[in-house]
Amino acid sequence: MGLLFRNGEAGRRIFENWISDIGREDATEKIRIVILTRVEKSNPNAYTLAVSSNIDKAQFKVLDRIFVTSKMKTMENPDPRNLENFGKAFAASQRYALVPVTLSDEGRPPDFHFDLSILKREVVIREAWTIGLNDPDGMAVSPSIDPIIPEGQENAPILELIEWQKKRGK
Repeated sequence: MGLLFRNGEAGRRIFENWISDIGREDATEKIRIVILTRVEKSNPNAYTLAVSSNIDKAQFKVLDRIFVTSKMKTMENPDPRNLENFGKAFAASQRYALVPVTLSDEGRPPDFHFDLSILKREVVIREAWTIGLNDPDGMAVSPSIDPIIPEGQENAPILELIEWQKKRGK
């Protein structure tokens, strides 16, 4: 799985720091990768990728304050086969490589930095409508989305989250 960076040096530094902290394998899954699907009715193939610290795996003391930095990117017009193929490959092997990828402004193909790959064994893939208030994955939800909600889910958890975000002015 490639994380895209316009500034390739910044991407390399991020991965170098991660490797320094956790090694070539994220054995304790400190980096959380979440893919939210069905995020937009008008674009059913769109999905949001979120990268954050994994608070479920972190060591906290009682009464610690927790600050989690995350980065999200919604893929607006992806080829649906990319995510489908990733899901199938992950289901078969239960692992994947997380790799920084430098995007070129000059029409050249992206540059994959496999020398900085990190082996991962967890990824969360879930439909956006299942995310509610107080869900850690709510950070990947924009109040402007119009998620695909299955029939019969009139009180989908995401509706309360989006309403709360709009009231806060997120």
